[in-house]
Amino acid sequence: QALRLQPDLAEAYGNRGLLYAETGNKQAALSDLHQAAQLFAKQGEQESYQQTLGFIQQIQQ
Repeated sequence: QALRLQPDLAEAYGNRGLLYAETGNKQAALSDLHQAAQLFAKQGEQESYQQTLGFIQQIQQ
């Protein structure tokens, strides 16, 4: 619901991506985490961007 109201909410994409990863849905997790990373980078949130890239790498292994 948060994403429908604010589609540029990077944190919501990141959180949903982590939930997808925990339930074994790697494809959806990676999609949301890539979207979160893009938004964090666009918003200048370097620390969150780097953290999200780390999550992406973990899921891809």
